[in-house]
Amino acid sequence: MDIDKTMREYDVNEEQAKALDVEKNIALHAGAGSGKTRVLSRRFLRLMLEKDADVDSIVAITFTNRAAMEMKERVRILVNEKILKEKDPQQLCRLNAIKEELQAANISTFHSFCDKILRENCSMAGLDPMYRIIEDVDRETLLTKIIRQQINEMMADRSFDEDFKKLFGLYGTDYYYKEGLLKDIKYLYNKMREKAMSADEVKDSTLVNISRFYKENGEECFEEVDLLEKIEMFMVTILKKVDEVFSKYKMENNLVDFNDLEIFTIRLLEDESLREHYRRRFKYFLVDEFQDTNWVQRKILYALVMEKDGAIPPGSLFIVGDVKQSIYGFRGADYEVFSSVTQKISENGEKLELSTCYRSHPDIVKTVNSIFKNLFTNFVPLKNVEGYQGHARVEYALVEKQKKDNDLWKKGKGILKKGSQEEVKDFLDEFLADGNDVPEDNNLKQEAKDLALNIKALRNSGFEYKDMAILFRSRTNLSGFEETLRKNGIPYCVIGGIGFFEKQEIVDMMNILKCVYDPDDKAALLGVLRSPYIGVSDDLLLEIFDKLDDGDKLKKVLEKKASGGLTIQERGELPGCFAKTESEIVINALELLNEMRQRACYYNISDFVLLIIEKFHVKEILLSLRNGAAMYRNIEKFINIARDFDSKDIYSPKDFLDYVQNLQEVSNKEAEAVLDTEDSNAVKIMTIHAAKGLEFEAVFIPEIGRALLYNAKRHKPYFQFSGEYGIIARFDDKITGKKGTENKLYDFVREEALERELEESKRMLYVAATRAKRYLCFVGEDVELKDDDKLDSFVKMLKSALKGEETIVTMSAGFSESEKDNDGIDGIIGNADNYVDTCIYADTRADEGKDVILNVDSSAYKYVRPDDDIVKDILEKIEFSPHYTIKSSFSISRYFTFRDCQRKFFYIYKAGLDSSRFEKDVEMLAGADGQAFISASSVFQGAVKGKLIHSILERIKENGGDMNEIIKQYAGLNAADEIEEIKRLIKNYKIAEAKYEKINPYSRIKTEREIPFAVPLYEGKAKTVYGVIDRLDIFDNNGSLEGCLIDYKTNRINSPQDMERLIAHYRPQFILYHLGFERLYPRIHAGIKLKGMYIFFLDVGEVAQVSFNAKEREEFLSKLDSTMEFIESHDSMEDYWCRPSCNHKCEFALLCE
Repeated sequence: MDIDKTMREYDVNEEQAKALDVEKNIALHAGAGSGKTRVLSRRFLRLMLEKDADVDSIVAITFTNRAAMEMKERVRILVNEKILKEKDPQQLCRLNAIKEELQAANISTFHSFCDKILRENCSMAGLDPMYRIIEDVDRETLLTKIIRQQINEMMADRSFDEDFKKLFGLYGTDYYYKEGLLKDIKYLYNKMREKAMSADEVKDSTLVNISRFYKENGEECFEEVDLLEKIEMFMVTILKKVDEVFSKYKMENNLVDFNDLEIFTIRLLEDESLREHYRRRFKYFLVDEFQDTNWVQRKILYALVMEKDGAIPPGSLFIVGDVKQSIYGFRGADYEVFSSVTQKISENGEKLELSTCYRSHPDIVKTVNSIFKNLFTNFVPLKNVEGYQGHARVEYALVEKQKKDNDLWKKGKGILKKGSQEEVKDFLDEFLADGNDVPEDNNLKQEAKDLALNIKALRNSGFEYKDMAILFRSRTNLSGFEETLRKNGIPYCVIGGIGFFEKQEIVDMMNILKCVYDPDDKAALLGVLRSPYIGVSDDLLLEIFDKLDDGDKLKKVLEKKASGGLTIQERGELPGCFAKTESEIVINALELLNEMRQRACYYNISDFVLLIIEKFHVKEILLSLRNGAAMYRNIEKFINIARDFDSKDIYSPKDFLDYVQNLQEVSNKEAEAVLDTEDSNAVKIMTIHAAKGLEFEAVFIPEIGRALLYNAKRHKPYFQFSGEYGIIARFDDKITGKKGTENKLYDFVREEALERELEESKRMLYVAATRAKRYLCFVGEDVELKDDDKLDSFVKMLKSALKGEETIVTMSAGFSESEKDNDGIDGIIGNADNYVDTCIYADTRADEGKDVILNVDSSAYKYVRPDDDIVKDILEKIEFSPHYTIKSSFSISRYFTFRDCQRKFFYIYKAGLDSSRFEKDVEMLAGADGQAFISASSVFQGAVKGKLIHSILERIKENGGDMNEIIKQYAGLNAADEIEEIKRLIKNYKIAEAKYEKINPYSRIKTEREIPFAVPLYEGKAKTVYGVIDRLDIFDNNGSLEGCLIDYKTNRINSPQDMERLIAHYRPQFILYHLGFERLYPRIHAGIKLKGMYIFFLDVGEVAQVSFNAKEREEFLSKLDSTMEFIESHDSMEDYWCRPSCNHKCEFALLCE
């Protein structure tokens, strides 16, 4: 191969050009930022151009769906570039043919590829052609349910009495009651499936495994070995039953999980004729991220590329990966698969290295090499790229270890654990009287402060917040860092939902659900009573639960407490005999929970969550709290999770508790981050796993002093799993109470697992460090490194690696007091609610797209004068307690509100009044004479109507079903008028869609819906605008990507003039949509252009195009900029005028009167 020619033709360096040799099998070991995706896409194209391969004969495997889309797009762009340069007619014809075929290219994940093979051979695999692939969270939830059922059924079967007696005799009955047995069976089952083992194969491995191990090592067995091996075989029995029932359930319901896809595929390929068919069809394999594959996937790959003699035909296999970036061991990935296939390829192919790092500044590269050459064996250093401009910096900021406990607190710990109620109360009185508080983790607090200082320093030196990322190993201490960022006015986005389920408002919702579905859950009840929805004091809770521990009934305790020792029955109905006490509040809460239990069976989970929100006044209470807007956004996301759960149609409502638990576990293992707020000017917070494949100008790695194996060492499971030894039971002095007893096989397997975890932690540190382009900061507690220490924290790894090294690392022990004073870290206490609202979930739909009502009949509104004292009360709160401050963040709906009536804007967004709640209150006040102040709230008001129609259309499109039944579910069974109106609007939607398709007759590649965006108003400035685009269609117009934005409106249209007025009214909204599109989509789809923007007027079934020129756009953006400046600097109600033409008929009319 001519290397120089390849470098010129494909715009690659020498290392990359060698990897494009399509005549050889190649194992490419690619360092971080070295351009492996560039090589993959060019090799794919080169196979078609120089080997004349059909698109269908090439299989490209990526690790994520997003990577597959990116690779397909890169190949398409390469083809377009070659078409523009090509002069030869024959080659031009070939390129155009390739372009046509690319849509059907086999570029996908391993699981999608297996799915393709299975669907082509369903009958042979014994599967229904219409099978559904269930997500990990669904698999885990169904598995949990089946394991629980099987354990209970077996416990009811007397034939297993002796087995359970042995099991619980060794591990205790709490092993069952606290669901430890369930968790262990689930762990063992998942390990068995990861290794594609059957229950019988596990049985063979487990059989006399301990005796075998001791014999192999020439040692005498301990006397209880027989008991332990019987317990292990009983666990195999449970495992086999679970496997049989779960497999049967999936087969009966046409469900397939990701493990099934691999296992069924490998079984299919055992058929020689089918295997040969696919070997003839798929001639070339390119596999990305090979370090994260498993042994089953290797088996599938070998079945398709190997000839009968075990040889791999030259040029047919290309794998690329980096052992140093293998961080998915918890999902079954094993980097040794990469090593073994590399060795196989080397027999008649070549192992190559990509080591030139294009991502990071040379100073960053130098530090990375200095660290990891001493942590990895056979480390290949990264090379600098020439001509990298500017400076870089690496900091290694250590926080000196601080003691957590003072003497008084130490003394009190024992009292809190074992003391009586009186002793506890006396201690707390003494402790708090001296100005003490429960100790915090001061190290963590200082880490967070130092990190915030660095962020502010970087911001002052020219970095944008959006250039920075904080990469956590786990979510455990995320909330503390968030709080510090908020206090310092630093905007941030939490990417991937990490920490979502630990938010207090979500914990409170889950506690209510647990109380409903499990009345015996005392911990959940305690959580509900302490929540802001009930707000019981800790003193009363301490007394209540002390009485409960004595065996008293909860309600009786409370009734006696409320009535001075008498029960409510004994006290009699004496009105006004006592004030409403805290105990009675608890009684009311218990009665409400009891009501919820009785009603639960009549609701699906999403409707039940909405009922809880209504009955517990969740929205009103949260919005009254600091950060309340952000909290309620999280509740809205929780509602969407519940709706998604219902839509799966495979669960009972009670399963939602397990579903959320499994969703929490699965969400921590996501393989990629979707930066749907990547253009917002905010610091990105994510896990290291989610950051893989991304890059940032500045990277912070916190908690480097945290012990990596802390949790693993504290919680020793009762069972381990090994492919060689099967199921291994724990047996040690903590179990038996006798010193010197241990199962050495268990210890051996566990130590191997812990060692693998530490090695993977080194690779996680490498992944985190190599995300940085210009700035890298390690922050954490200083931990002493002794000569014989295990490297069980990031800081120990760094200290060990840098011992004696001359690097550009800046070593520091936190920050000086003068630096703190200069930067004002403690003095800047800003309300960053808007950053959280905008960035954490980027879901502003509840605030968007409120329709304008034209030609309103004012006679529909009747006014009733409310009580003057109530109005005065409200005005006083508004005048002196504004709790919401706009800070550099704005949406189009807020602009519309401000433009139409500044006073109304003040009430909603400055004073924080909830207009819908206020309207309800006013109706209650005015209802004495049967007249309503405003027309009753209806699903057919403004934006709610549009969202309702949109939701129905989406549900029909995604899940099918009878339209009339779905409409009834949304409108209510007795709402005849509403049902007819919805049908009319849906009919008009179809008419509008047909007209739209005539305007855009091109090939539609994809449609995206409800796309949130948060982008800078002007590049380089902190002001952010946000919103949600109803719909984006992407078309292929003769090889060019074009987009069309669509928004649905349900305004009443009485004349063509109405439509023109509405187009003019909504033009600012589309200017912001256009801004969001141009900042976001060219990064996702290179070369895409916006073709048009349209409104679907559903009232009349018309489509209208919205347009504006550059001058109009700039004038509006400038006006928006001025509006935001005004709002940021004005907090008094008197600064916000009422609309001159106001007829005082809006929901805030009584305040203006």
